[in-house]
Amino acid sequence: IEADLTTAGDSLSTEAQLFSETNARFVASVAPQHRAAFEAILGEHARAIALLTSDPHLRIKVGAETVIDLELDRIRHAHQGQSTL
Repeated sequence: IEADLTTAGDSLSTEAQLFSETNARFVASVAPQHRAAFEAILGEHARAIALLTSDPHLRIKVGAETVIDLELDRIRHAHQGQSTL
Protein backbone atom coordinates (compact mmCIF):
# COMPACT_ATOMS: atom_id res chain seq x y z
CA ILE A 1 0.00 0.00 0.00
CA GLU A 2 1.40 3.35 -0.99
CA ALA A 3 -0.32 6.52 0.21
CA ASP A 4 0.57 10.17 -0.26
CA LEU A 5 -1.04 12.46 2.29
CA THR A 6 -0.32 15.57 0.24
CA THR A 7 -3.30 14.74 -1.99
CA ALA A 8 -5.62 15.17 0.99
CA GLY A 9 -5.35 18.93 0.62
CA ASP A 10 -5.37 19.50 4.37
CA SER A 11 -3.24 22.10 6.11
CA LEU A 12 -2.91 19.75 9.09
CA SER A 13 0.41 18.52 10.46
CA THR A 14 1.67 15.12 9.36
CA GLU A 15 0.71 13.65 12.74
CA ALA A 16 -2.80 15.07 12.53
CA GLN A 17 -3.26 13.76 8.99
CA LEU A 18 -2.15 10.29 10.09
CA PHE A 19 -4.12 9.98 13.31
CA SER A 20 -7.03 12.44 13.39
CA GLU A 21 -10.56 11.19 12.97
CA THR A 22 -13.68 12.84 11.67
CA ASN A 23 -17.10 11.53 10.74
CA ALA A 24 -16.94 13.61 7.56
CA ARG A 25 -14.26 11.42 5.93
CA PHE A 26 -14.43 7.86 4.75
CA VAL A 27 -12.22 5.48 2.83
CA ALA A 28 -13.43 3.52 -0.17
CA SER A 29 -11.54 0.89 -2.11
CA VAL A 30 -12.23 1.20 -5.82
CA ALA A 31 -10.91 -1.00 -8.62
CA PRO A 32 -8.70 0.94 -11.05
CA GLN A 33 -11.14 0.45 -13.92
CA HIS A 34 -13.92 2.11 -11.86
CA ARG A 35 -11.90 5.05 -10.50
CA ALA A 36 -13.06 7.61 -13.08
CA ALA A 37 -16.74 6.71 -12.60
CA PHE A 38 -16.41 6.81 -8.80
CA GLU A 39 -14.69 10.21 -8.89
CA ALA A 40 -17.30 11.52 -11.34
CA ILE A 41 -20.08 10.64 -8.91
CA LEU A 42 -18.40 12.28 -5.91
CA GLY A 43 -16.81 15.15 -7.81
CA GLU A 44 -14.41 17.31 -5.84
CA HIS A 45 -15.17 15.33 -2.67
CA ALA A 46 -13.21 12.27 -3.86
CA ARG A 47 -9.43 12.04 -3.88
CA ALA A 48 -7.19 9.08 -4.55
CA ILE A 49 -4.70 8.90 -1.70
CA ALA A 50 -3.37 5.36 -1.99
CA LEU A 51 -2.52 2.58 -4.38
CA LEU A 52 -2.69 -1.08 -3.44
CA THR A 53 0.35 -2.91 -4.82
CA SER A 54 1.83 -6.39 -4.53
CA ASP A 55 4.76 -4.99 -2.53
CA PRO A 56 4.36 -6.21 1.08
CA HIS A 57 4.99 -2.78 2.64
CA LEU A 58 2.90 0.06 4.02
CA ARG A 59 4.44 3.29 2.77
CA ILE A 60 3.00 6.67 3.60
CA LYS A 61 4.48 9.84 2.15
CA VAL A 62 3.96 13.52 2.68
CA GLY A 63 5.23 15.04 -0.54
CA ALA A 64 8.65 13.55 -1.25
CA GLU A 65 9.22 12.50 2.39
CA THR A 66 8.41 8.92 3.39
CA VAL A 67 7.05 9.12 6.94
CA ILE A 68 6.17 5.42 7.33
CA ASP A 69 7.73 2.41 5.61
CA LEU A 70 6.96 -0.89 7.34
CA GLU A 71 6.75 -4.51 6.21
CA LEU A 72 3.18 -5.80 6.48
CA ASP A 73 4.37 -8.87 8.43
CA ARG A 74 5.88 -6.58 11.10
CA ILE A 75 2.58 -4.70 11.34
CA ARG A 76 0.62 -7.95 11.55
CA HIS A 77 2.88 -9.38 14.30
CA ALA A 78 2.68 -6.15 16.31
CA HIS A 79 -1.11 -6.10 15.97
CA GLN A 80 -1.29 -9.69 17.21
CA GLY A 81 0.92 -8.84 20.20
CA GLN A 82 3.82 -10.97 18.95
CA SER A 83 6.25 -8.06 18.64
CA THR A 84 6.50 -4.30 18.70
CA LEU A 85 7.18 -1.89 15.90
